[in-house]
Amino acid sequence: MADEACTLQMKHDIYEALWLEWQKEKHIYDPLKILDFYEQLNRQPNVPPALLKNIYVTFVIRSTQILSMPLHTDSRNVSFPLTNSLLQGLARSPSNYTKDILEILFDDVLSMESPLNVAQRLGNFNASITQLTMANLQLLYRIKGEFNSSAFQILLENLRQLSKQTKFNQEVEQTLRFSVLSCLALETAQKVYLHNTNNHYINECSDSNQMCTRNLDSQGAIFRLVRNASDETQFAFQSPYWDNRYLVIDSSISIQSKATINVYSKYNKYWWRVVTVKGGVAIYDGATSSSMICGGDRAQWAMNTIHTHVMQKI
Repeated sequence: MADEACTLQMKHDIYEALWLEWQKEKHIYDPLKILDFYEQLNRQPNVPPALLKNIYVTFVIRSTQILSMPLHTDSRNVSFPLTNSLLQGLARSPSNYTKDILEILFDDVLSMESPLNVAQRLGNFNASITQLTMANLQLLYRIKGEFNSSAFQILLENLRQLSKQTKFNQEVEQTLRFSVLSCLALETAQKVYLHNTNNHYINECSDSNQMCTRNLDSQGAIFRLVRNASDETQFAFQSPYWDNRYLVIDSSISIQSKATINVYSKYNKYWWRVVTVKGGVAIYDGATSSSMICGGDRAQWAMNTIHTHVMQKI
């Protein structure tokens, strides 16, 4: 009908009238019907861009209203048929639709719920692995400044479990997979450099197997990662450069109230707990998570020797 109109303005008026009439039929309550109408108009010539934008925004807002329901509910035994139907429809649509909806969804939900509640309730979604990956990633980016928060750690664990599913590599597109793996670098790395925020690398001291930090010697700071099969947050650091000895805390040296020089390389395997923090990771003793490896306390320096030490967690 619009193609037969004599002027461009008439065509615009006809499309606007179609949108108004379409809303009267109550399709406006079903986001998938809004999306279908949007895509039909998007394939037509001379549809006003402002109208297309208005329809798309309406679709996103209505989708957000439906998807928000599980995020306000603690119980996982509650059924959300409208949410499930919408997620199934979105799974067949371009992923940028879901991304746009999640952005508005988290804007709204986080104004009323804590990041921890939202992170825990993402499990209420009966969603595809791609949708769950997107949701966890986008929420993680929202709270990326809260590295020590329970919400951040839950989201990392969610992504860790998603990445282990057999269909992760088959169904999740490559860019999204890389984003997940970049958040879980230790999950895939075989070797790592250990250095502090000043880029001083951890090495054996020149005169003993105590550990020191040096600003130039990165070669001796390469450690092979050994994973603890019973605890995914724990790793042992083995140095091929230092005769395959492990980074350890010497338990024979009493821990002081603040800093203690008791970090060595030895042949016995020692587990460390690795926690994601701003700018990298924090490395704690695996047994109690109370002693963090450091290299910045000047009181532990002897001339040009900067001893690696542990600080008690406050």
